[in-house]
Amino acid sequence: MTVPSEFWQALVYCSESARGSPTGVVFPGKDLTSDQYQATASSLGYPDAVFLTPSPDNSEWSARSFSPVQELSLCTQALIAGFRVLQRRNAISSPTHILFRTPSGLIEVSELIPERKDVAWLVGPYRVLDRGISKSPLAAIEALAPAEEIVIDTGRTRLFRELPDAERLTALALHPTQVIDYCAAEKIHGICLFARTGEREIRMRVFTTSLDGGEDIATGGAVMGLLPYLQRKYAGVLEGCWTIHQGFGARHQRGTLFTSRHSEPGMAVVGGRHRFVAKGTLL
Repeated sequence: MTVPSEFWQALVYCSESARGSPTGVVFPGKDLTSDQYQATASSLGYPDAVFLTPSPDNSEWSARSFSPVQELSLCTQALIAGFRVLQRRNAISSPTHILFRTPSGLIEVSELIPERKDVAWLVGPYRVLDRGISKSPLAAIEALAPAEEIVIDTGRTRLFRELPDAERLTALALHPTQVIDYCAAEKIHGICLFARTGEREIRMRVFTTSLDGGEDIATGGAVMGLLPYLQRKYAGVLEGCWTIHQGFGARHQRGTLFTSRHSEPGMAVVGGRHRFVAKGTLL
């Protein structure tokens, strides 16, 4: 980038026990091509980076999100980080909510629950896709007990499957090449595996094409598909706020996310806390 651009780094979906996921927020100093956006995101190396440009009246902001390898139609952690940075800069017309224009449409991020101002909440759409999948070629999944597999689109199309217990979830190992090959064959973007560990608590692991088949330590888009999965599987309405833990072991410091139903059909809510790490300039 030849024109200086303002840059922020934040950790999103962090908690007392979770480091959170590094996220970049960039305010480009000039118009960039898609290749330049991608090159900048790749050089930053974060799981996600978002590039923000304002509308003329600051009523909404254009947001383009990128992983190190591809553009994302919707990235929840990037938009939450962007919201918090804009709050810090006093750059939005309302201090408590904002609209981002994304490839998935207009997405609202806000302090939805007044008594939980430490959590930023994103409201986004989901679609349960009525489509089948072929038998999984992943031996590690085939060896598990039979379970319903559902494909859900929350800006990215992912396969969701519940496992019998957290121990089997933690022990599961998927090689990135297996994930990439499987997702290509099924025309999806990721594999979401989870186990319930409490009345409203879940452990979850997400393997995604946006990280070249690697594991994502904190992904709100995947969490947005959880309640639709559970509602469809158990044919019930799941009330209250759910806590989701992602990532395991020394390499994958957990992310802590929250999700709940939204009053509007086809919409879900995901939220998380943040910490600022750094601010600077990209040259």
